[in-house]
Amino acid sequence: MGEKGKLYNFGHAVDVDIIKNITDVFEHVMSNTSEAELVAAINWYPIAHAFCAAWAQAFGLETWQVAGIVAALSPQLPWQKNKEQALETIARLQNGRTLGGMQAYPVNRSKAIRIFNGENPLDALGGLKVRSFYLNIMLDTESVTIDRHACAIALFGLDTAKSGQITVTDKLYKLLAKAYTDVAQQYNIAPYVVQSVTWTYKAANGGKA
Repeated sequence: MGEKGKLYNFGHAVDVDIIKNITDVFEHVMSNTSEAELVAAINWYPIAHAFCAAWAQAFGLETWQVAGIVAALSPQLPWQKNKEQALETIARLQNGRTLGGMQAYPVNRSKAIRIFNGENPLDALGGLKVRSFYLNIMLDTESVTIDRHACAIALFGLDTAKSGQITVTDKLYKLLAKAYTDVAQQYNIAPYVVQSVTWTYKAANGGKA
């Protein structure tokens, strides 16, 4: 039996088997994805970590600083744009330039500056999702990044007709993070692997989950 919880979606109470939903999507992706795509999905966070480590060396920074800046700028930015903005931020700061005109939100640019100047990302970053994203890029095996798509997968499983536009409260976040962790334990893998693999299902279905 999976872990059931009464969750509120659009004002209506629903009982859902969130572990079964996550497991169904995980096994579906594992069985229906090309080898190359599967390798990329499984290694999404190690690849992101390697990106940060390589650029940290190039800029003379620590890996945690680049990962923290990436995480700080991540809200509402696609991954490729997120990386570009992080590198542009570091380059500008090292050359004494301002961050005006960049896509990232001003409040997130301020957090990036604090991390560039040496502040611990976990002190500078706010919100469970962004902090978890940073930890996962740093290959932390206890945290898991729950975005609206990870939430939709847990609530609706393989049903691609359901929208991923769901507000993830702190209470719901913690419940879903535990569920992803429980699924990961079944396969003896890190929770971030379950999240990155199942996220590809969303990506393959035009943003639906």
